[in-house]
Amino acid sequence: MARFVEITRSDVSGAYIQPVSEVISAVDAELIDQIDDVDVGTSITLTVVEMSQEEHDAAPEFTGW
Repeated sequence: MARFVEITRSDVSGAYIQPVSEVISAVDAELIDQIDDVDVGTSITLTVVEMSQEEHDAAPEFTGW
């Protein structure tokens, strides 16, 4: 089993799962690129999850918030 990071936001539904190696770019996209569009008080949660690469590959594609 591999470890991935699930990213959720308190202001919208849904989540997406990134390989650990891509977490920094995901956080950059959520905060730096979109900070003016995020309401004050919004939380972004990073949760470590474990799944096989096959499970990750079979997950539905994230289409954005």
